[in-house]
Amino acid sequence: MSKRITNSQVLGELGETAVKKIVLEMQFIYDPRGRLEAGTDGIIELRDPKSGVPLGKLLGVQVKSTESGQYIRENDRSFEYLLKPDDLKYWRGSNIPVIIVLWRKSDESAYWKEVTNCVKGEERRLSLTLAKNSTG
Repeated sequence: MSKRITNSQVLGELGETAVKKIVLEMQFIYDPRGRLEAGTDGIIELRDPKSGVPLGKLLGVQVKSTESGQYIRENDRSFEYLLKPDDLKYWRGSNIPVIIVLWRKSDESAYWKEVTNCVKGEERRLSLTLAKNSTG
């Protein structure tokens, strides 16, 4: 069998690259985790955009990429995203806040929300309002 890279792997890499660009345009620092990661694709360090001084405030970031289409219950004001139980358990155990960024290739939209404490108990449905940063 020959080696191959799946379209899903390429899409994921495109999503992470798009999010890195957005973070850098916001004047923050994006550090990708690399090949050995279990639930966060990178670390964002906040910095003062005027002085350039890093603030020592870190966020974990997990990027979820999709080619196109709508999210669950998507309308012009909000949508929902169903979190995986293992991901949610991992993020809740983190010692830094974790955000999820949902990136859609077709319109290059990116939506984010903090996920460490966003849903309670066994609930996995993440509700997002239009906190949208579109690069397209």
